[in-house]
Amino acid sequence: MEKNLRVAFVSAEVSPYAKLGEMADVAYSLPKHLSSLGMEVSLFMPKYRRPEIDSLQMELVTSNLPVHLGDRRAKARVFREEQGKYDIYFIDNPKYFWRDQIYGTGTGAYLDNDERFIFFNRAVLEFLLMNKMTIDVIHCNNWPTSLIPVFLKTHYAKTRNFHNTATLLTLHNIAYQGEFPPDSLLATGLNLNYFTSQHVSLNGKFNFLKAGIMYADVLNTVSSSYRKEILTKKHGLGLEEILNRRKDVFFSVRNGIDYDVWNPETDPFIATNYSYSSLEGKIACKKDLIKEFGLSIPAKTPVIGVVSYMRTHKGFDILLDALDELVRWDMALVILGQGEEQYENKFIEMQ
Repeated sequence: MEKNLRVAFVSAEVSPYAKLGEMADVAYSLPKHLSSLGMEVSLFMPKYRRPEIDSLQMELVTSNLPVHLGDRRAKARVFREEQGKYDIYFIDNPKYFWRDQIYGTGTGAYLDNDERFIFFNRAVLEFLLMNKMTIDVIHCNNWPTSLIPVFLKTHYAKTRNFHNTATLLTLHNIAYQGEFPPDSLLATGLNLNYFTSQHVSLNGKFNFLKAGIMYADVLNTVSSSYRKEILTKKHGLGLEEILNRRKDVFFSVRNGIDYDVWNPETDPFIATNYSYSSLEGKIACKKDLIKEFGLSIPAKTPVIGVVSYMRTHKGFDILLDALDELVRWDMALVILGQGEEQYENKFIEMQ
């Protein structure tokens, strides 16, 4: 592997600044690891209105970045935060990103998510172009960044700065595809000739993820079993035919663990440190968890912990159906997360 490979990592979520799922953890840990291998990495994310971001001592590097949205122009500011061996670039536009949540509230997604992330995709490319940053690989993640491969092979196809730039699209979870009405295509600046099954449409909608799958140079997902699953009709959620057509450039790279963060031997936030060779500390950690949640149970009682975004496709409907039976057992259930309002309310009610 080349030591001087230049990578732009683009994600709508990056831990700890904005996180709903594992993608945010990958977006935090993988650039750090790639940098340690000698690669030149730049990480791009939206500048949301969140205290984790507002507290940073970032530098304004671009105050007026023009971004085309069809026949309109929007503007972005870009801030930079140094993260050791790599930099994070925050794409700022109050209209699109100064909101309390990333994609929407418990009652539904933001109605302008199409325009928000079309803007983000174009802004990243315009920033690279304005600053003459030569990039070997742009690593895109999930539907919010899936239009970057499309734009590179359409609007920027003749742009010298991107002639040798390849795109990788990681499919963390294809249950989220970024599906929008056909007229959302207008904001991309692409004409209606692209609204076909060979390009960006699926089931009569403008499908961001499908578009990225069609146009990215390489695809990958987070485990070999998930790759096998989504190639089937049962689990492909309408994308299985397209994924099978691109099977020769579709790989699996299993998610790992960042031991700088998730290491019980060194974690300063748990009651007692422990290791695989000495597990006694886990008992103290369990007692601390029981105390933290105010559970009136002895330490020997089994405790099931769930940390997840609460949605149907993650099995929370199944958990709710089984909950009455579970609570009859001698056990406790602790859930940490947010998500669809129906699940949040039901778990609070059952508490």
